[in-house]
Amino acid sequence: MHDLAVREPGHASDAPVTHGVSLAMEGISKRFGGAVALEDASVRLRPGTVLGLCGANGAGKSTLVRILAGVEQADSGRILLDGREVRIDSPRAATALGLSFVHQELNLVPKFTGVQNLALGHSASRLGLVDERRVRARAAEVADMLGHPLVLDVPVDRLPVAERWMLSLARGLMRPAKVVALDEPTASFTEEEAERLYAVIEQLTGNGVGLLYISHRLEEVLRVTDDICVLRNGRLVGTFESDTLDVHTLTRHIAGREVESIESQGPTHPPGERVRLAVRGLSRAPLVNGIDLDLHEGEVLGIAGLVGSGRTELARLLIGADAATSGTVVLDGEPYAVRSPHEAIRRGICLVPEERRSQGLVLSDSIEDNLQMAELGAARRGAALFRPRSARRVSRSLIKRFGVKARSSRDPVHSLSGGNQQKVVLGKYVRTEPRVLILDEPTVGVDVGARADIYRIIGDLAASGCSVLVISSDFDELAICHRVVVVRAGTVVASVERTAATKNRLTELCFTPIDEQETS
Repeated sequence: MHDLAVREPGHASDAPVTHGVSLAMEGISKRFGGAVALEDASVRLRPGTVLGLCGANGAGKSTLVRILAGVEQADSGRILLDGREVRIDSPRAATALGLSFVHQELNLVPKFTGVQNLALGHSASRLGLVDERRVRARAAEVADMLGHPLVLDVPVDRLPVAERWMLSLARGLMRPAKVVALDEPTASFTEEEAERLYAVIEQLTGNGVGLLYISHRLEEVLRVTDDICVLRNGRLVGTFESDTLDVHTLTRHIAGREVESIESQGPTHPPGERVRLAVRGLSRAPLVNGIDLDLHEGEVLGIAGLVGSGRTELARLLIGADAATSGTVVLDGEPYAVRSPHEAIRRGICLVPEERRSQGLVLSDSIEDNLQMAELGAARRGAALFRPRSARRVSRSLIKRFGVKARSSRDPVHSLSGGNQQKVVLGKYVRTEPRVLILDEPTVGVDVGARADIYRIIGDLAASGCSVLVISSDFDELAICHRVVVVRAGTVVASVERTAATKNRLTELCFTPIDEQETS
């Protein structure tokens, strides 16, 4: 631990000490055009410890990591490893120095298998060719360390997000490393998978490896880190010993203000009596097996369950991405059976997908173009032809309504922070005026401020009569819902009212044998 509980930046006595420090980044500044991403930021990481990097989306965390990874170059400042200044002008240089990265964006090649992705950049070679046998042997060692089998012979784009994360993490551990940076490592993990990751962290730090840990799950950050650096608007707020903080205090440092509890951010109106969506016996084996549920007009209904319980597969059935083998769906009293997401949008059901960057956005296109895509791809039921000028006005109105922080609606969407990207995905579907909006992991990788904005948007939509399904692995988040149903083995096993839907209760229901379940 440091000898002070908090060190505010900007004092001569606070100059970073690099003796015995695995990593020091001193006075790092970076601008993109006229926008300041980092301003004189300094962080230090000692061997065998975990340093948390916390801040709102756009605070500079990812830019700092990208500079360390050699993806971006700092305008000023320096980087030291073991007290020696180093130049990191490419990802290859970072790897050669013993720096390893698991990025939030999951930098895997979608059409490559797991073993092909693990082989990328791997040193195991024979006559200039990758020695797959050696790659598989090392992958087996990493899998043993993770306590989780790796799917090696299936193309990555056919794997669930959690399995992709395991592969991305494994890829970062294929080479020995002095420093490992983890960006939102448990975003799609169950609690059991997260526990395995914590054990890996203990193993790595026990071997002297230093870890940079970036996550918006603040309880998790406080649990696994020794120290926490808080960034706000590209500047260092301070470096704190983790055991001197609690979630409330850390949240205040990140936001620069008090932030409401999740419970207080839920909808204030009761759901309507009218059933908007009635699902009966919906099935597609092996993951969806006879799901029954009712969603009322203006209701925010949570869906809790472990990875593999059938939550996302249910959403895909409802938007026609997959075809049900049996069961019925009724939408506003009329039979509902669609064969594509475009047809679902025309009927009034939209899905905001779990992985926004690969499934919800075209990153190279502008904010404005992304906001128009759902309308372009499937004209609204009974609506007139698409009109570009009118669409542009609607896009700019949505940017303002949802508080998307951007210099221009023509900015590429990849230039936005994660929270603002998520608002764009939401806006894309909200502009189609859905009757049912399905949100799969709506706040993954989103900071506390943007998360509050998204909860407000959900509440406003429900108050206007839209019915909302919220699928989330973060059971605390489901406190914004009127009611929560628990899905296990592809069927609904319990329905819990808001007042009883605590994290402990939902977790218990996810693991309790089905014949012992009861509705509460």
